Amino acid sequence: MIASFGFAPYAFRPALWAGLVLFFCTLHSGTAATAAKRGGLFGLGYFGFGVYWVYYSLYHYASTPLWLAVSLAAVLVLYLSLYPMLAAWLAACFLPKGVKRLTGAAVLLAAAEWLRGTLLTGFPWVLIGQGSLDSPWASYLPLLGVHGAGLMLLLAAGWTAAWLRRPFSMQAVWLGAVALIVAGGEMLRPIAWSMWSTPSGESTKVAMIQPNLSQDLRWRAQNLGFIKETYRDLTKHAGETPLIIWPEAAIPLYYSQIEGFYENIQDEVLGTDTTLLAGVFYREEDQSGPHNGLMNIKTGQRYGKRRLVPFGEYSPLEDWLGPLYRMIHFRMRALQPAEGRPLLQVHGNPVGVTICYESVYPSITRLSFPEAAYLVNVSNDAWFGASRAPWQHLESSRVRAAETARELLRVASTGVTAIIDADGTLRASAPQFETAILEGEVQPREGMTPYVQFGEWPFAVLSLLILTLCFYRPEKRVYWDFPRDPR
Repeated sequence: MIASFGFAPYAFRPALWAGLVLFFCTLHSGTAATAAKRGGLFGLGYFGFGVYWVYYSLYHYASTPLWLAVSLAAVLVLYLSLYPMLAAWLAACFLPKGVKRLTGAAVLLAAAEWLRGTLLTGFPWVLIGQGSLDSPWASYLPLLGVHGAGLMLLLAAGWTAAWLRRPFSMQAVWLGAVALIVAGGEMLRPIAWSMWSTPSGESTKVAMIQPNLSQDLRWRAQNLGFIKETYRDLTKHAGETPLIIWPEAAIPLYYSQIEGFYENIQDEVLGTDTTLLAGVFYREEDQSGPHNGLMNIKTGQRYGKRRLVPFGEYSPLEDWLGPLYRMIHFRMRALQPAEGRPLLQVHGNPVGVTICYESVYPSITRLSFPEAAYLVNVSNDAWFGASRAPWQHLESSRVRAAETARELLRVASTGVTAIIDADGTLRASAPQFETAILEGEVQPREGMTPYVQFGEWPFAVLSLLILTLCFYRPEKRVYWDFPRDPR
């Protein structure tokens, strides 16, 4: 549980560090069964406090019975806890106690983080590397990505635990290794993002609309007129700003049903040189879909969401789980994943797009490169209420900006709407649960970070190399003791 305080909204990074060090101290020795139990308990505290908000969405906004909402959230936490349990068990099974076991456990935990973000569509929420923000480890994000930065943090925590267990022995050398990792991050800090991306062209003024419409209000038919007028008034107030962005699924109807409304906005509200990006539901011309997308209202170009939220936007195993779905009442559970690269053209710049949940997947953001001049993420975090989830979601967007060295514009219906610099720093944000227009500028950039170029390969190679060294055992030399000559 201590480690979970290292993530937003608390973002007390030393708590993540302390939690990991204490966990590694328990893995220093002991049987495989003991290590598995400790890994599972770590997972229960880490994920139980980190993703408890799943029950909130199910209970408050999907009209799910409280017992079922809590049960489903508990099942998710138990499933996620299997990953650190497996990593700890493998390390104890195959590696000798001490530094080798702790080093191997660090690598296996990092690999488990990658696996849980990939297997069964993945759930890469509160990744350990996400806690590298605002610390020396953040400089490893553009170099190795979120999993590589997490590996650096885990290795440092493991070696610190090795030193704590035997502070007056040769283990002190591992404290020096920790210092090298921290020093490496500090030395990278001044050059990490400027080295791999440079400004390209003039900056663009932007106005991001945060309407603060609650989830209950949005889905009531009698409120449609109020919702449309809210967006019209806020957009009119933004004036002739070159770029205006609405959040995900701004108006809960298909684009074709209210096409006239968007045409009216384009003709009577927007300036001649203003581009509006709006979150819309739409169908293709052949009536395939429906899709959750972001559309350039002026040109009609659109990007459709590729990675949908299971149970919320589509229904996996519906034939088997039919009775369960009848107790969960999400409004848009029949969406289809779209195809195509997540790029839109805005004032001559290719813009990388992610919609809501997609922003937690590094692989989806990478699809926009090398073309993307900056990034846009639109979301409807009203689903999560006043829980930790909107802040954790914002933190994921900060990591995507730092990995790619691109500025990122994040627009959320009830917050947190924000402008994020190319190094992941939060430049400006709108207050949560307030109607607001966040104005600022976005600077297009060009160039590619090593992570964008090579993806997870450097992380994978480094992990395999370290594991190989952990398993390596030099052969003992055998000297023959010949009998002496009796003479």
